[in-house]
Amino acid sequence: MTNKQRKLYLDNNYIMKAIEKDDLWIENKNRHEYIKKRDEEFSKAQLREIKYEKWDDVCQERCFYSKSLIGFINEKPGEWLNYLKDSYIKDYKKNCSFEQINAWKDSYLIIIEFLNNMEISERSGRIIFEYHFKNGRRADCIIVLNGMVYIIEFKVKSYYEKKDLSQIKRYAYLTKLELFKGFDIRKILILSLVDSGFFIEEGDIVICSGKMLSKAIH
Repeated sequence: MTNKQRKLYLDNNYIMKAIEKDDLWIENKNRHEYIKKRDEEFSKAQLREIKYEKWDDVCQERCFYSKSLIGFINEKPGEWLNYLKDSYIKDYKKNCSFEQINAWKDSYLIIIEFLNNMEISERSGRIIFEYHFKNGRRADCIIVLNGMVYIIEFKVKSYYEKKDLSQIKRYAYLTKLELFKGFDIRKILILSLVDSGFFIEEGDIVICSGKMLSKAIH
């Protein structure tokens, strides 16, 4: 075997072993830099786009409302509310309560104010209302924005309890498990009856007023 043949054999053998181990690292000719094969074929943006299509399909099946942020901003409030009410009736075979309708209206005002105050160039993302987890629970709102995922729960009260924190932690876990694998899930608990400047953090959970949503997300 010539030196050239031996080198070719060793190089091919190295690559095959790397692939067999599912490591997918390929050594370049200088043997100083390494390029991952899957990163060569798919950029992060491409991977996100592929996953995004799957998320959208799942969301449309399991939530009351799912649209791009621009689509939501351009939606008339009454039409948005009708989507939620119609979906509720379809799922539960009964009309939703006035308390639920008022809670949706409050959450709409908070979210739309936040989005309208954003720069137009930043309004790239997705918003989901009332996503049904496989265990039957529903998340109030999920926002996908700038490569981040935010799960937002709304409470019509001036205080929070341990069970509220446990709930949003559980929802964040399920969101990551069912929809957004590989992404960090930011947790935001909004209290509608606190002072407008209210903002605290409990571990990795932000608890704030609706007016402070922009601070919680940015």
